[in-house]
Amino acid sequence: NNNNNNNNNNNNNLNLNLINSNNLINTNNNNQTKTIEQIFEKIYKNSNSKDERFKRLNAVLTAIDQIIIEKKTTPTPNAYFALLFTSLADNWKKTTENEASMLLYLIAILIPNVTIAGLRTKFSTIATVFCNLIDTNCESLTILQPLIKCIGYLIRAQDHSNPWLSQGQTLKLFNFILTITIDSRQKLRKSAIKAIRIIAEFNSFSAKECAEVIFPFCEKLFNNSNETDLPNRKKENLLIQSTLLMLTSVLPVLHRVTIASLSQTIIENLLNGVFFTQQMVITGFECLTMLFNDPKSNISFETTAKLYEKIYELQSLESSSIVFLQFIQLLTSATIKLISFNPNLNLENLSIALTTLVDSYYNEDIQVSKCLTENIKKLINSTIDISKINIDNVNEQNEWNTASIEETIANFAEHLQNATLQSYKSNWSQLLIVLTVFFQKLGPYITTFASELFKQTGSLLETMNSNTNNNKIPITPQLEQAFEAAIIAIGPKETLELFPIYFEDDAIRLPRVWILPFIKHHTGTKDKINPNLWSFEYFANTIVFWADQIKELQQKAISKGHETRSRHLRAIYVQIWDLFTCFSQASDVAQHFPIVARRLGIAISDEPPLRISVLNGLIQLIEHNKTNLQSQNESIANLAKQNINSIAQYSKNFLPILFNLYSTVREEQIPLPTSIIAFVSISSKELVNTFFSSVVAKLIEATKIITTEAKSNNNNNNNNNKEIKKKSNKLQKLNDRAAALFLSDLTCCFIQSLNQTSLKLLYKAIKPQLLQQIISDYKLEKKSYKILSLMCQYHPKFVYRNIDKLLQVVLGTLNSCSSPSKKSRLRCISSIVKSLPVNNEKLLKKLTLKKKKKSSKSIKKLQDSDMQTDDIDIINNDDNNNNDNNNNDNDAEIDGNDNDAEIDGNVDIEYEINAFKKLFAEIVAEVILCTKEKNNKARKEAYNTLIEMAEKLRQNPLVENQPINVLDLGIKEFFLMVLAGLAGKTPFMISASTLALSRLLFEFQKYLDAETLIQLIDAVTVLLKSPNREIVTSILGFCKVVIVSINRDILESVLQTLVSRLVVWANEAKNQFRTKIRILFERLVRKFGFDKIATFLPPSESKLMAYIKKEKQRKK
Repeated sequence: NNNNNNNNNNNNNLNLNLINSNNLINTNNNNQTKTIEQIFEKIYKNSNSKDERFKRLNAVLTAIDQIIIEKKTTPTPNAYFALLFTSLADNWKKTTENEASMLLYLIAILIPNVTIAGLRTKFSTIATVFCNLIDTNCESLTILQPLIKCIGYLIRAQDHSNPWLSQGQTLKLFNFILTITIDSRQKLRKSAIKAIRIIAEFNSFSAKECAEVIFPFCEKLFNNSNETDLPNRKKENLLIQSTLLMLTSVLPVLHRVTIASLSQTIIENLLNGVFFTQQMVITGFECLTMLFNDPKSNISFETTAKLYEKIYELQSLESSSIVFLQFIQLLTSATIKLISFNPNLNLENLSIALTTLVDSYYNEDIQVSKCLTENIKKLINSTIDISKINIDNVNEQNEWNTASIEETIANFAEHLQNATLQSYKSNWSQLLIVLTVFFQKLGPYITTFASELFKQTGSLLETMNSNTNNNKIPITPQLEQAFEAAIIAIGPKETLELFPIYFEDDAIRLPRVWILPFIKHHTGTKDKINPNLWSFEYFANTIVFWADQIKELQQKAISKGHETRSRHLRAIYVQIWDLFTCFSQASDVAQHFPIVARRLGIAISDEPPLRISVLNGLIQLIEHNKTNLQSQNESIANLAKQNINSIAQYSKNFLPILFNLYSTVREEQIPLPTSIIAFVSISSKELVNTFFSSVVAKLIEATKIITTEAKSNNNNNNNNNKEIKKKSNKLQKLNDRAAALFLSDLTCCFIQSLNQTSLKLLYKAIKPQLLQQIISDYKLEKKSYKILSLMCQYHPKFVYRNIDKLLQVVLGTLNSCSSPSKKSRLRCISSIVKSLPVNNEKLLKKLTLKKKKKSSKSIKKLQDSDMQTDDIDIINNDDNNNNDNNNNDNDAEIDGNDNDAEIDGNVDIEYEINAFKKLFAEIVAEVILCTKEKNNKARKEAYNTLIEMAEKLRQNPLVENQPINVLDLGIKEFFLMVLAGLAGKTPFMISASTLALSRLLFEFQKYLDAETLIQLIDAVTVLLKSPNREIVTSILGFCKVVIVSINRDILESVLQTLVSRLVVWANEAKNQFRTKIRILFERLVRKFGFDKIATFLPPSESKLMAYIKKEKQRKK
């Protein structure tokens, strides 16, 4: 208020000029104008803080806001600065240190956003106040720290067309900041260094002006230190240390001439011993390193080249590992900077630097080794560009041209090889990491520049693997990574040429037997391999040829009785075929798959040891190309299509082989079902229908035989040869049953690729098993439900068009379904619920017309009814015009033009929801009971089905646009339907209903009104009075959901009731009730506090709250 009434002309002028300069360009650090709220965001956020400092800062800003409003001025950074500075200028003599520091703190936050013109106009006035504050508060940290920042921005704002060094105030302020950089107080030093950098990096003129002051300042300090005797240089050493720290940040942004002079001075002082302490040497290295690393550095190429020549001399200063670490970083930074100016002219320096660093691995210090590794990796990735490699640069003597990228790479590879030839050291693991990066960088040029290094790496790995000691050498993982990187880079062809397999007349000699499994293990699942290097042509013409040669040698060994050699050759034979999976990403499959197709079929059918590798390879080959079909790159998609067509030509040969194996081989490791699915997915529709019709016909025949035998066994009770016939019938029944089970499994492999006609045929085949017609076999029933669930999953259009028939079967088998079939049955129910028609009165009436509970007679009639022509509607798609490989997509589309799918806009919303309710009422009880099934997957499907039923009501397009009471009509009624299960006669039903309500509440509580939620919580928690532990356990889970998900206000309204009911079981140790209830109370305490919860607890439970409070304090 005093500031507002002040009539001082200078201050009024300052106020006016700063406020009226808002339209000028605002140049700040971000080059963006910020609002007041953004500038003082931290202060405004802490307006309610208990910190008195933030309270006072908010009070000051509030007062300024009022003044701005009274003056009807736009609230800009300039306006706020003017008022804050006016207050400071008028009262700097009267205000206390705390008040002045608060004002300066606000000004320091604000000044980066004040316009340059505003600061420049009133520079003299502002500088005078700052000088006065310096003179009177030279020891106050809280004043000097924000003041230094303000001075930095003030000097930066000066008119640089005239040297500001000639201005007394400016020079005084800058010298003050410069002096602070060597102050003993660290926070002030940091602030001063930041301020100088703010000034120097503003533009080239500022950098030059700063340099003209900083250079003599540093020269004087260095010279004074050199003239002082060593025993008396403690104070000077501290000053030099502070100066070097300042230069570390400031030197890169100074003028180029000063950079050259000062950096040369630092190196000379380092070499001459002026900087003789270890800490001074380290700081000197850091200063030079930052000069090369700083992205805003103004250092020139000439200066960099001169300094680079001197850097190697600094290696003589290596007095400890710490100093050597800094030297490594300095050499790396200088090399990268030098190469960045002209990569072609400085390759010789790069070569010297790389070899120097590699040769430094003689130092086994782990920190030095890690530092060497990181810096060599940085050099390799930053300076070696393989795109500039020109193989033509080699002359007739196989010597690389001087000072070329080729020579640099070759020299580095040679030094790495020499390093690996030395005796083992503890830091070899770090050297091998460098080797890995080098191989990754070279890529396919490994064979050109580093073939000997690659061979040496393989020899080392062979030596490690042949180590008979139980203690594995610790560098083996790094060595494997390096070798793996090389194999991925050059491919199998080049690898096996460098590590060849030699064949003789009757023997095979493998110098490195481990190479084949190594390639398989380390590259078989890599997604980043180059498909061009893993050519299918190489596999078809070379790998398979080797395998056949080894097989011949094995047969010769068997004929000669060499069993051991035979087993050895057999193992190698399998290892070679294991490489097949590595070629799954090859791009030339279309041209060369026909060469090996017959050989692959023989391997699958006649050679059991090869089946897993070959089948996995075929699966990966098909799936990879199917994935590439979806690629946005047209050439990749076309190539994948050609590959798939080439493989699909042989489906008619592979599928019978796979069917025969599926019927005879029952090894879980062999992926026969996946293989069949893969081939069926790429086969023509005619071929799929042919095989499928045959399989289904056999399935129907097998089930009919079982049914006939079951009928004859029921009628034949008085046969004389009863026991003999019983045994023979039982044996025949087992064979037929095994065939039916096998054919059911085989059918699952076709479902994804079937058309509507085939789906009808399949439904006809499985319906007797679904209805348990004549026979009762839970395995066949389980298989049939699995088939039906897959039909629902892959063909939603089929489900939609035949939903009434499917509902009839599902509801008709409600009481007869066995427990193992529950999972697949629930999946079917979930799919049916998803496909329920919306806004289709005709189909809704069809579904709800006869939904009374069926008698056993009507169910018997359903079981005896055979599949009629109209039992399943067939969609008359023009299948011949569809793509053979897109049946699944066509089947999954719902035809909007069908009569059954027509939308009747006059359907009453309440009628539709009531129709859904009638349907759900018949199946919800079964779904609820399945939430307590022993099978975990069945329980998950039960919960998913409940959610689907609720989602069907919530996502109804008619419901979503209705008032809230219509919305309640769906979700609320479904909750009440499930809630009715609490009236069940058995604890099992009550517990299951509670679990179902818990999941539904967690998912849909936001769609229920407060009144419904309160009634629901009360209805469920009242059962805590039940003595049955099964019921109580499920209700405790419900309470946890309530506490976690319910709105705080609603929960507070039922808090007393909830606490009083929970506390009944608080002291019950059995079933971990006490622990569960304690956890619930801990959650309540976090929401409402100790005091509120304690008011609802009886005195006898005070120990519980005391324990919770104690544990909370202990965690803090």
